[in-house]
Amino acid sequence: MNNPTHVMPSHRVALDDFLRNSIRADREQETPTETIYRELQAAYRYFNHALFGGELPECLLSLDQSDRREYGYFRANGFTSDAGTRVHQISINPIYFWSRSIEQVLSTLAHEQCHLYMHEFSHARPTAGFHCYAWGHVMRRIGLWPTDNGKRSGNETGYRMSHLIIDGGLFQQACQLLLDHQFAFSWGSTHRPARAAAKPGARVEAPAGDFKQTPLIEMSK
Repeated sequence: MNNPTHVMPSHRVALDDFLRNSIRADREQETPTETIYRELQAAYRYFNHALFGGELPECLLSLDQSDRREYGYFRANGFTSDAGTRVHQISINPIYFWSRSIEQVLSTLAHEQCHLYMHEFSHARPTAGFHCYAWGHVMRRIGLWPTDNGKRSGNETGYRMSHLIIDGGLFQQACQLLLDHQFAFSWGSTHRPARAAAKPGARVEAPAGDFKQTPLIEMSK
């Protein structure tokens, strides 16, 4: 791959086809529940292919607005079927669907997908809730910069972490392609945030020489 920081033309065609088949449906026949979870599932599968090479397993996606301080969370083996099968959980807070841009909301989904990737493929096993350096490395590889205070100068590890979207990075490019297909969430919480958000998802320029933004499938080989 000669220019790993850009979506290759062949990938763009594949992603265009994937999006056309994933996010267009007959909404007149859908309930609100079916609509919002179809959209959330489409976004998860899209970023799985665009950023993680399709390596992430399916998980159980949910909406949780019980904690207004959180944009989302990942819970390993959060659900169990009646047959005993366990799956991971990713939850997104719908309170912020209207107060943040769609790019910022989707960056939270990608943030949590990095946690899922770590649990599935990394040998690092940090304390529950701790964002370790290895997780931060995965974040940077997909185009998100970890920070604990919403600034480039913030700590890159810790328990309560945010992130910045790297301008021109893989996530920003993949997200723009999704938005070009008019992707949006049709429903969000009636409630509003109880505090001013720290604005994870603000833009930051990629620093020269710190890392290479290659698709994660390349990193995992």
